Amino acid sequence: MNTISRRMVDRADESKAEVTREDQDDINRFARLLAQRVEQDEAIESRQALLKLYEDAIDEMAFIDDEEVLHNFGDSFVMLNKDEAEESLETKKSMLLNSVASCEEKLSQIRVEMATLKSKLYGKFGKSINLEES
Repeated sequence: MNTISRRMVDRADESKAEVTREDQDDINRFARLLAQRVEQDEAIESRQALLKLYEDAIDEMAFIDDEEVLHNFGDSFVMLNKDEAEESLETKKSMLLNSVASCEEKLSQIRVEMATLKSKLYGKFGKSINLEES
């Protein structure tokens, strides 16, 4: 905690507990988990945006009368049979749904571990430690 923040803490609320190596490891673990949580939140958000694009593309396929459509593969566009293009979009959508579910599961595990560490550290250090996001 820097000097300015330390002065802001009421001296009566400060814990007299000494920071052990285990405590420092827990604090560091909490910080790493916080970074991982932010990464997972961003990953979920970007995958959900992409998922919406796939769903919109699948919906638009219903309005196409042509037998062949342009389908994007990386930086290239390829003419595909309409059914093949729909199947490809559905496959990509399914893979993306699995990826979102995996990210949400990781996020859930991270939150549980963060809550455990937060409880442990606040129990020992009280108001003299700040584990909230800034």
